[in-house]
Amino acid sequence: MKWILITTIVSQFIYAGQNPTFEQTLHNYLHSTKWMSVQDLYKQRMAEIDKSFLGLFPTYKFSGMFGSEYRKAGVNIPTRLKTQSTTLNMTESFRFGKDYYFWKAREQDRVTHAIRFSDQKSEVLMAGALLHLRGYLMAEKLKILKKRKEISDRNRAQVIIKYEQGLISFSDKEKIIEKIDELDLEQYQMEGSFYQILGQYEAETGVMVSGFELPVLTSWDEYLPKSENEFIKKAIQYDTTVIGAKSQQEAAKLDLMASESQLYPRVDFQVNSMQEHNLQGVRAKNSTENVSITISHDLFASGNDIYDLKIAKAKARLSRINYLQIKRNLEYALHNQWVAFTLSQNTYLYAKRKMDRMKGVIRFDQKQFEAGRIDIKDLLDSEEKLAQAEEMMIDAELKYRKEQMSILFAVKQLDNALAMGIGA
Repeated sequence: MKWILITTIVSQFIYAGQNPTFEQTLHNYLHSTKWMSVQDLYKQRMAEIDKSFLGLFPTYKFSGMFGSEYRKAGVNIPTRLKTQSTTLNMTESFRFGKDYYFWKAREQDRVTHAIRFSDQKSEVLMAGALLHLRGYLMAEKLKILKKRKEISDRNRAQVIIKYEQGLISFSDKEKIIEKIDELDLEQYQMEGSFYQILGQYEAETGVMVSGFELPVLTSWDEYLPKSENEFIKKAIQYDTTVIGAKSQQEAAKLDLMASESQLYPRVDFQVNSMQEHNLQGVRAKNSTENVSITISHDLFASGNDIYDLKIAKAKARLSRINYLQIKRNLEYALHNQWVAFTLSQNTYLYAKRKMDRMKGVIRFDQKQFEAGRIDIKDLLDSEEKLAQAEEMMIDAELKYRKEQMSILFAVKQLDNALAMGIGA
């Protein structure tokens, strides 16, 4: 008991900080290092895609030469001759659509990364929202546990009195007291979990907190799908894995077209321009321009182009099968997710009704006790059942809210729901 008290005091000293509101938590997570790293990684990927387009543009080269030389115009009379030349060269290869298909494939990558970036933002916000909710509900459970301990302490006194009066045996007394003492261990474990949440919050946001304010979550219901069919339809439409598989299927088609384009000739276009200036008393100017177009094709490529085409066709078929299988697996997973959500919702509503009923039982037992119809033990037992019902309701709410956020995340409504909590 002393160790629990010392640990609690030390932990409260370490985590003596603010109690953030739900809005402040979301703001802190949008300024966390995790979100910053996601943003930087997204910018890096976009830059890599932009860089890949540079190969589609012509190559320009510019060079110049400047100098002077001496020549003999007569027998022993040297003449100084100044020279100057500049060269401009442009080269471009056209591969009959392969460059275009390459560009379209990279655009598919851009779309996939953009969707994933949006999902990662929602994931960061959901992590912060869940941690805030866990911390708040854990603090509420600690309050209820302290209430249960007060009840158990009164029960302990009643048990000792009954034992001294010979109404219960020594073994029964020890069993009851041992069960009561288990609350001390439960409190220690629960406080340890609570301070772990505080430490995780500080590690992820850099903000030291000592608790969490009550979040208002009732307004989220308007963003939820009205039926399972609506949920599955929207979730498949926005799912990153399905979109990624679809993009891979489109990219495989483009790669197939690019492989087919290798069977056609290659065209190289080149332009050269050179200008010279010779100075020997009288200014002279010489210039040369050259334009060349080269059409080439491998007469014998050892069958590489044919086998590349076969491989591309196989990849295109495989990508289509993969897309259909991912979509089918997702439909099954979404059905299970909706079942888990409705179960958690019904469990939460049941726990609330049970808690309300137990409050009515307590009011009735209180009157019965005052009238002398029941003893203090029966009243304390009812109070213990109420405390357990409150704990059950808190656990059920945490489970329900977690499933609710998962549903909102799947249909891309989590940001809208959380926006109500950050004043947007």
